[in-house]
Amino acid sequence: MQDGPFKDMVVNMGPNDNITGNPRCLSRDFSPYVAATFSGVNMTILNMKQPDFGWFARTIQDEPSIERMGIHGGGHFSVGGALGQMGDMQTSPAGGL
Repeated sequence: MQDGPFKDMVVNMGPNDNITGNPRCLSRDFSPYVAATFSGVNMTILNMKQPDFGWFARTIQDEPSIERMGIHGGGHFSVGGALGQMGDMQTSPAGGL
């Protein structure tokens, strides 16, 4: 990131399952398509129509794939993409700051 509030942010986890300490710049990769498809009002409506908590939880999570993901995965991949920390399942907490 070249400017903004996180321009000097350093994360130490990752990539992937590396937790030994790997200082590097925070990276994000915004995806308007993923945001509109999996994190938009369409997903809010779908989730709110569920008859009970079990179905609600299932529609929020859906499947861990880029073709089908719920609003949870949509949030991660909207700002994490394939290249940012939020798109990295093991180290996404480092990118959610």
